[in-house]
Amino acid sequence: MWVRPFGPPPTSAPRRHAWASTAAFVELWRTRQAITAVPGLGPRPADSGGAAACDDLDARVRALAHVLLDLGGAHLAATEP
Repeated sequence: MWVRPFGPPPTSAPRRHAWASTAAFVELWRTRQAITAVPGLGPRPADSGGAAACDDLDARVRALAHVLLDLGGAHLAATEP
């Protein structure tokens, strides 16, 4: 499943919420873009609106990874990325 790189849901409530909401946004993106054969967000759309949305979601995923890996983003754990 595509969510496997996220690892298991964290045990702390704020991190679990960030994990779950980011996973839900990625699932929605993958569904709307009909992505089934490639991992992650798939190819970046060519249109400016789709590209901007893809970039925003990519930033959210990277922020989540930063928090989950404790790479100095602990302040993000209490808020939604």
